[in-house]
Amino acid sequence: GPQELFGLGGARSPPGPSVTQQGDTGGFRGENVGGGYSSPQPAASYMSGEQSGGGYSSTPQSASWATRADYAMNAPTVWQKCVELGPVLESCPVKELHSVWKTVVERIFCLGGGRGWGISNTLRSQHPREYQAIATFLSSTGPLLSACHRLLADPYIRYEFPVSRLSPSLISQVSTGPLPTFLATRLAPGMQQLSLNSFEYYMFTFSVYIVQPYSLDNKLVAGESLYPYILEDYLSYYLPCDGTTPPPLPFQLSLPSSPGQSLTPQQTDKSSPAPSTPARKSLLRHPSLLSPTPSTPRPSPMTPAPTSLLPSGDQTWRSETILSIFSCVWLTQFSSSSSSPTSATSSELPIPVSDTLKIVRMLIKHLHYFSNSGGPSDITPLDQLKRATLPGVKQQMYSLFKYIFSHWPHDTSFRLVLETWLSYIQPWRYTDRGRPVADSDPAPVDARWQGWVAENILLYSEVLRLLLPRFFRMDLTASKNAYMLFRIAKVFSQSGLSDLVRSAEAGLERGGGGRMAMPSMLDSSILAVEDREGVYSAARACVVELEGQGAKYSPVFGNEFRQVVGELLGSAERANGAASEMLKEIGATKGKGEAEWTLVGLVQWLVGGGGGSQDTQEVEELRKTVQHLTASLTSLTEVFSLAVPRGEEGDGVRKVVMGGRGNNEPEMMESDNGLVLTPHGRWQVVQGLAKPVIRYEGDPDISPITHGEVVWLVRMLYQTSLWCNVKWGVALHTAWGRGGVLGRVARLLLAPPQHYFTVVKSRQLHRHNARISLRPLASKKVLLYMTVYFALLWLVGYSFTGSLFLLLVLASIMLFATASLQYLTQPTPSLLDTSDLVLGDLDDKKTN
Repeated sequence: GPQELFGLGGARSPPGPSVTQQGDTGGFRGENVGGGYSSPQPAASYMSGEQSGGGYSSTPQSASWATRADYAMNAPTVWQKCVELGPVLESCPVKELHSVWKTVVERIFCLGGGRGWGISNTLRSQHPREYQAIATFLSSTGPLLSACHRLLADPYIRYEFPVSRLSPSLISQVSTGPLPTFLATRLAPGMQQLSLNSFEYYMFTFSVYIVQPYSLDNKLVAGESLYPYILEDYLSYYLPCDGTTPPPLPFQLSLPSSPGQSLTPQQTDKSSPAPSTPARKSLLRHPSLLSPTPSTPRPSPMTPAPTSLLPSGDQTWRSETILSIFSCVWLTQFSSSSSSPTSATSSELPIPVSDTLKIVRMLIKHLHYFSNSGGPSDITPLDQLKRATLPGVKQQMYSLFKYIFSHWPHDTSFRLVLETWLSYIQPWRYTDRGRPVADSDPAPVDARWQGWVAENILLYSEVLRLLLPRFFRMDLTASKNAYMLFRIAKVFSQSGLSDLVRSAEAGLERGGGGRMAMPSMLDSSILAVEDREGVYSAARACVVELEGQGAKYSPVFGNEFRQVVGELLGSAERANGAASEMLKEIGATKGKGEAEWTLVGLVQWLVGGGGGSQDTQEVEELRKTVQHLTASLTSLTEVFSLAVPRGEEGDGVRKVVMGGRGNNEPEMMESDNGLVLTPHGRWQVVQGLAKPVIRYEGDPDISPITHGEVVWLVRMLYQTSLWCNVKWGVALHTAWGRGGVLGRVARLLLAPPQHYFTVVKSRQLHRHNARISLRPLASKKVLLYMTVYFALLWLVGYSFTGSLFLLLVLASIMLFATASLQYLTQPTPSLLDTSDLVLGDLDDKKTN
């Protein structure tokens, strides 16, 4: 009973009038919940009020069914509501069930406002009792849908569903037309309501629930959320992938062609148990790469068929209905009329965008499994539907991807959109749910998928044409952006796929509707003549269906698009070089940090604070970036027959830098005047995609005084350094360039030669020779160290003069010791070694 299932006290269940139960009126089919896969726990059996150990007062014996249902829905917990509503829905006569069932559905989902049962927020790990209870109650064999099926016996029972709850594009079509046949036959007079039977009403309510405007986004968690679990149950039960069909209803169902048409039901035997399907992984989580199966010709578009065309009646009607409703509700959410005229990005849509796309991707993967489980002949009642499923939603998918790819923000959230598209264009990955294959396994695309590629050629070519230019506006040194480019390159570099696309494009070229481009390559397929003509016809039909008569087609393997790909590869190569330079910089910093045990390292740490070790996570991200970009360059150059771009082709080619490490910097180019913004870098700054680089590049000796320096001391020491440099500048610069220990000491003491810029009317480059720079002594940090030093020596008896003399002696010893160590440990000179070159001309006696 409920105590055993939930581990709590007895359920409260008010006694009602004695009603004869027909057939099997036990409890939920716990072993069969989810349409063929096991439930986490055994299901509860409903009990009467006398059997329950309830601790709540019950309603009177003469309570009506509406009162009993209302009493059950007011239970303190959701799992108690499920337990108490079950017997009410199973025992309630159809006459009263009409209103009771609708009230229950409205209270569960609360589309008009309110919290409802919180199906979208219920997680398996956080709410295990509620999760199991709701999943059992709403399952395809649970009491709610069992009552729904009972209501189908009366064709006069209709429910009104507001048109205003549909997507904006469908609402616009209701007033302007044309409207899909499925909705047109159910539109009530006044065009404000849909007249639906119980099954249609429930599925509309269930599907609209997840796309309610202005609700929280990113609620769905793979393997945890309840809503995807229930959705997989419905898809597996009504669109099975194991060759079975949904069990028939206990009566012969006749389908009207309009909402007002009446039918006469006929009672038959009870339905058989639901078919058993193998346990499966979540569609929201792990797609499988599976062996290919033949593609089948495209039949006529799917529409609700009359009874005379359905040999199994309700079996195929429910499958067609659930598919039509889900596609109408979810696939029409993204279109040009889905947002206001001033809306620019999909982030302004009022619906939960990410969760909607997750559900759409689940639907796509299951439709692939469902379609691929059929064959060319009608063996089961659903075989004809399996062949018509994907062609029936192709137009909606094409409009969805075109809109999203044109309006989605240029950030890492685009990954969800990309994976949704990649799931649709790879049906060979979803052929057998019982034999999962790792995504890393190289699986060539069989030539038997040529028909599918031709029938969906625009979803490969036109969507790719919208996709690749987005990467010009993205920072490819970010590992997540580089991974998205890698995913595209990996998919299109699958063995055989590019040949299938080329063969389909050859048909468009021959049809005269497209531009001429590489005919010899496009006509090199190994298809037989009759098969080749069929591929050409399918490709031309796809263009006409999706773009209209007279549409011009430009092939993705033509010279025009190959030029775009080449430019993108150049950008990716520059990003790859920038990421590699960042890694080298981090490696050099680490090597320098490892040498901090030396005396010079200690001095540098005390004076300048030293450099800590770099963040290991940043190193890992950069390694991933280099890995993904390298693989992308290799794959795309092979697919489009391009040369691998190089960052530096010769002395005349400027090196492009993709921004500094750890900062979102714009693209810059090295020039004679230092780093300057490229045209793309200026565009990045204007669009707010990158922050402008703000750094001081003027004379370092007169740089602005910082808060860590003493102002008057900086000015005094600068004047002193300037006097010394004017008097001994040539000798100091000569000493800095000498070899031996004295040269090492000079390089430790003196400021090195350095270039800087001045701006009058234009940017001009200048250079400092080696010189004395006393400004570091004005640092508050150095002054603090010296104060502590003098205070400690004063405590042990040293005077200020003695302390200063000792400091000079110790500093001299340390400098000469460090210089000697560096001189003795320096590597053997090489003909290619340029480290001993002095910047500047030693004969130049003028100090800038």
